Amino acid sequence: MEDGSYFRAKTIQIGYNFSPSLLSNIGVGSARVYLQGQNLFTISDYRGPDPDINIQGDDLIMGVDRGSFPGLRQFILGVSISL
Repeated sequence: MEDGSYFRAKTIQIGYNFSPSLLSNIGVGSARVYLQGQNLFTISDYRGPDPDINIQGDDLIMGVDRGSFPGLRQFILGVSISL
């Protein structure tokens, strides 16, 4: 038995909306750029690979760490434009 409590940054997104007055000169209604990060960090004293263990199944294995892989860290850069 060990403490499985944790703090995780699951999804963070930062974006910028361009000024409509700037965009009207080039015929664009709105434009936004953003950067999104997923599974950025986890703070925990848990010694296993991921403190967020699978809790599905029957009562005999519920809450048992079966060595599943942690979620992958992802970075997404996006652009949204409407005319």
